[in-house]
Amino acid sequence: MDKELQAYLDRFIEEFKNDPLIRQYLLIKEEIEGSERIKKMEEDLNQAKKDLALSLGKENYEAKKKTYLSLQKAWDEDPLIVNYGVLKDEVDAVIRELKRELDLREK
Repeated sequence: MDKELQAYLDRFIEEFKNDPLIRQYLLIKEEIEGSERIKKMEEDLNQAKKDLALSLGKENYEAKKKTYLSLQKAWDEDPLIVNYGVLKDEVDAVIRELKRELDLREK
């Protein structure tokens, strides 16, 4: 890749990272990745999912299902997770549009 193109791409990436939507997404992503509370919620949810699967056909299945659904609901309604999901969808849409524009220019 020639130096001019590399310089252009480097500037584009910096501008992209400084876009308010992208910055907000990256901040929330970083907050989630560093959150012990979120890590614990995720661990508990994954364990409950395993416990539920292992309880199929057993008398404790309904109790395990209730626990799993409660943890899943808490995860789905957590404000940080909700905001992350919304921002991720918006960022994905921006990236798809950029890809579409680049594909059109290649033709």
